[in-house]
Amino acid sequence: MTVYCSECGSVIEDGEDFCVRCGALRRYAFDMDDDGNLTAVDSNAPRMCPNCGFTNRFSDNNCADCGAPLPRLTARRSARKLMTEDYIKLAIGLIAGAAGICGIGHLLYHRYSKGLMYLVLSSVILYVELSIGFSSSYRFMLLRIIGLYIFFSSSFDLLRLAYYTEPPSDRKGGD
Repeated sequence: MTVYCSECGSVIEDGEDFCVRCGALRRYAFDMDDDGNLTAVDSNAPRMCPNCGFTNRFSDNNCADCGAPLPRLTARRSARKLMTEDYIKLAIGLIAGAAGICGIGHLLYHRYSKGLMYLVLSSVILYVELSIGFSSSYRFMLLRIIGLYIFFSSSFDLLRLAYYTEPPSDRKGGD
């Protein structure tokens, strides 16, 4: 059986405790047999309702609190058509990231832990840059390279969020 990550759809290799692509724990992953049937790796793993945030059992198809259908488990996620709201979130996140404040776009997509991680990293880089001064030293160049890495990492992750995060069920069509 192949084990797929429930967050990004990547294959989780045997012996790994988490997805190497997005960091999701293996207990939230699911197996797919040769017939395409999906089963939970850990039957006690919770599934959060995107509508109300209630924690459901992994095997539930509808939320036990509000009755909303839970997202369908799929082994591969295909890119969706972006809405105007997505373009605005991307623009805000990418412009703020280019200005040295990475993580704003993640906060707009309600990915608070990653957003705060990128904010803290970019804040530390900015603080250290200001404390050593804007000289042409190798330390300043090294910090700029690390800052660029953080920017590109957060930008690509933000694009993944925009294209592969399921929109709320009340949104229809696309711009």
